[in-house]
Order: sequence, then C-alpha cells, then structure tokens
Amino acid sequence: MDHDIDKLASNIKGLTAAIDKFSGDDRWNFLLEIIYKNGWTTLAEYRLVNGVVLNMSEQIRVLSQLQDTLFEGSQAVLDKNIGDRQRPESH
Repeated sequence: MDHDIDKLASNIKGLTAAIDKFSGDDRWNFLLEIIYKNGWTTLAEYRLVNGVVLNMSEQIRVLSQLQDTLFEGSQAVLDKNIGDRQRPESH
C-alpha cells in the first residue's frame, strides 16, 4: 500500500462528510413525528424499529470510541516522531 497522504486526507474528508450527512438528516425529525401517530405500528414492528435504533446507537458509541483512539493514537505518533527528531543520535 502506498504512503499516499493526499488519499488519506480525501478519505478523512469523505468520512466527516458522511458523518455530517448522517447527523443532519431531516428524516430523524420525521421519524420522531410519525412514531406518535395512532396505529403507527404493531408490537412486532415496534421491536424491529427499536432494535435497529438501539443497534445504531451502539454503532455510534463504538465509532466515538474509535474516533478517540484515532485522535489519541495520531497524537502519540506525532509526539513520538517529534521526540525522536529532537533526541541527539547516540554513537
């Protein structure tokens, strides 16, 4: 695999755009409106929809943990590389 920083930057921008699109989706508001309508769903359908919502919430929690790991790990790599450059070479 190439060490293509421009491709990595493009992937990061694509990820942030997808996250923004997901969180800004107006269909969440529509869903919050329709679930209160009489006769909207049966118990089975409720379980299905609630299961999907709970799973999506868990996926967001995992993504948040991955984001923390990514940022902390990237900072640690930067700190290590800067520290390595500042240390005098031993002979």
